Amino acid sequence: MRLLALSGSANVHEAESATNEARRLMLLHNIDAAVTAGAAGFSFRHVGAVSARTDASARILAGILGRHFFVSVIWVPSYQAAQARRGHVLELCGTAANLDVAAYVHGFLTDTAERLWRAHKASLGIRSDHERRRFLAGVMTGVGEKLAAGARQSQREGLVVHADAQREAYLRQRYPRRASRSAGAPTRTRAYEEGREAGRNIELQRPVAATRAVVLMLPPRR
Repeated sequence: MRLLALSGSANVHEAESATNEARRLMLLHNIDAAVTAGAAGFSFRHVGAVSARTDASARILAGILGRHFFVSVIWVPSYQAAQARRGHVLELCGTAANLDVAAYVHGFLTDTAERLWRAHKASLGIRSDHERRRFLAGVMTGVGEKLAAGARQSQREGLVVHADAQREAYLRQRYPRRASRSAGAPTRTRAYEEGREAGRNIELQRPVAATRAVVLMLPPRR
């Protein structure tokens, strides 16, 4: 398929065009699915580790999944048995196909951000992890900015998913009482800005098939 071939192109502009088209097709799939989706069509999944502290990068990543990958997100209480302490874990709600995609994206971006930090440390001879959290937050911010640009184009084309209300109804059924909390923005240090630039350079390329939906995600350019 030419679209998949172009998404792996060495030409950056060709690759980005193919990636945006792949996301548009995924959006079209979800618009079609919204017509028949009901409460029985949604489920939930926990992704990532249980953590006593939710870092800025994890919160930004959760927002990316909620805004761009057709799932609702919520942080729920959990328990770390090994450490015998309480924490939180990210829960995703959506259709089975979209949960598969969102879970993959979560793992891919989490692992990629860590690899980028290790490469950043090695290239600059940094020994400490003092700026790690800020760098990771920058990576996720850069990824979010890149995806937001594609989303704006989809909106200009009139492509909007209407299943959000049904997902939210499912989420309210699971958690009738929910509290929202605002998180402070990470400090924009040099490490944050370098991570942000690295995040913008993460290209979508390798196809990953879920049950009925496909998203293309790629390793960063080298």
